[in-house]
Amino acid sequence: MAWGSTKSGRLLYNVAVVSAAALTLWLSFSVSVAHVYKDRQPTTSLGWWRSADALVAVGTELVANGETARAPEVATMMREALAQTPVNPGAVRNLAVAEGLVGNANVSERLFRAGETLSRRDLQTQLWHIESCVARDDIGCALTHYDRALRTSLASRDILLPVLVQAAEEPSVRQELLRLISSKPSWRVPFLDQVADNSPNSEAVFRTLAGGQLDLADTAEQGLFVRALWRLIKINAYQHAFELYRTVRPPAAVNQLLRNGGFEAESAMGPFEWQFSEEPDLSATRVQSNDGEGETVLSLVADNGRGGSVARQVLALTPGRYRLSFRTGNVSAEQAGQPLVELGCIGGVSLARMRAPLSVQSQTTSLMLEVPADKCAAQSFQISLGAAGTASQPWIDAIELAKIQN
Repeated sequence: MAWGSTKSGRLLYNVAVVSAAALTLWLSFSVSVAHVYKDRQPTTSLGWWRSADALVAVGTELVANGETARAPEVATMMREALAQTPVNPGAVRNLAVAEGLVGNANVSERLFRAGETLSRRDLQTQLWHIESCVARDDIGCALTHYDRALRTSLASRDILLPVLVQAAEEPSVRQELLRLISSKPSWRVPFLDQVADNSPNSEAVFRTLAGGQLDLADTAEQGLFVRALWRLIKINAYQHAFELYRTVRPPAAVNQLLRNGGFEAESAMGPFEWQFSEEPDLSATRVQSNDGEGETVLSLVADNGRGGSVARQVLALTPGRYRLSFRTGNVSAEQAGQPLVELGCIGGVSLARMRAPLSVQSQTTSLMLEVPADKCAAQSFQISLGAAGTASQPWIDAIELAKIQN
């Protein structure tokens, strides 16, 4: 089977950089080595002291530069290094590359396999094993060596994690990847971080993050999860975003058409929960009502001429007719102090727009709206205040959406 002949193989094979002039493992491997060592500058002259370390450093530079003509010289130097230190993974690896460059593929393979028995920490040896596994279309084998490289070499992450992000788009690879990261290797969170930020495939983001064993009690991992939700919203993958959100909240909360409309709970999980403005002159804050009932309401503040959105939430309403209701109070006679409630299709038409009635006392407002079947896959619910000349602190509570059954 040709290398990378399957889609899965092609994705995993991207770790090799193959030139049009030399379609061989050995040159592609040397290019990979050159990338790994791009920030290192070992001396090209051994000088008077031919220590094993110096020999390996020079040999590494020569194979990294792809100097095929000097491969026999490298092989001689590596044998000299091994005579000094028989257990020397770097010398074995350079010797393996040198033998491959002169066409001794079988000898090279035996050396690479022997090198891994000496140490699993040699990145270039792991890269060779990855390519060898891909040549056999053995995804599990390739991922095993990805795992070993990523666990033992921080430098490998710049090379390998972007490849795994791309590979996660393929379901068969993703399944094996999720099985691998279920053991929570040290590279799990950096990998998921790159998936959340960089994968162009919304299904891959959804399924990888959903199966990524994230600990949402950990602030950093929760932040990663929320960032993935926002990224899916940004690329208009609303259904995948909502399905990912559903994996971390109980059905009773998720199935509400508008979540936490009474503001009883904290909102910490991104776009499908409340996002509050927290600026000094423009804010929304959960407080206890002063009407004697002790309920939690959302106090809205606009001061010093500030105005704008103070609270918003992304919804995932299906087409149909709905009744929207909410309760407000402490609404001043100044129009700018009247909370404005809006619901509209994201990037599309407005579905509802109403100001709270002028009343210091509690007042309930309701209206009907219809979500269209086209161009309204997700909606934005928003509460705003105008630029009042003086401090305005109305409140809102008991926001409810109910679908009207025909």
